[in-house]
Amino acid sequence: MVGEPEVPRSGRYYWPMNPRKPRPDVRFLDPQYYQGVKGADGRWLVPPGYWHTGIDLNGPGGGDTDCGQPVHAMTDGYVVFAGRLPVWGGVVVLRHPHAGVWTRYGHLRDIRVGLRQVVPAGEVIGTVGKMTTGGFCHLHFDVFHRQPPASEGLWGFFPRGGEEARQKVLTYCVDPEAFLAKQAQAGRLFDPPAWRA
Repeated sequence: MVGEPEVPRSGRYYWPMNPRKPRPDVRFLDPQYYQGVKGADGRWLVPPGYWHTGIDLNGPGGGDTDCGQPVHAMTDGYVVFAGRLPVWGGVVVLRHPHAGVWTRYGHLRDIRVGLRQVVPAGEVIGTVGKMTTGGFCHLHFDVFHRQPPASEGLWGFFPRGGEEARQKVLTYCVDPEAFLAKQAQAGRLFDPPAWRA
């Protein structure tokens, strides 16, 4: 088995999008999201019963104002997945050995990194896009403290169901807002470069 690539240890953490918003549009285990999400035309973008595994970030202008804007690596790591998944669209997953976590960046329009590529903190890994089911452009961002098994969809992990499914989220994921708040308290959290006009 091939070992982990050598990853720098800058100790820096970044919001994955900028301008960041103090509140995500959808939060970790958001009960409203569990009720389902409909598009402007009334079609289900996400049917009821899915637990939200991370946070959804959209630009301050709302709508599609963030389409194509850069997405940044939360901290130093390397790429364990870069590709397209049903519903998700473009997805990048980074392993952060020094932080002991993985991060998933979903609904990317463009992917700018490749498998096993070492990525410094704050580097652009892709651009904001949409789910394949439609809706507005946004970034879905997760922090995993355990890697989901293939039986749970691996990097397509998004459980549906009642309390048992909710507990699966807690088994593998942590609240990204809380995780980044700890880095901010330690003086290690930074904003990435400003968006282009």
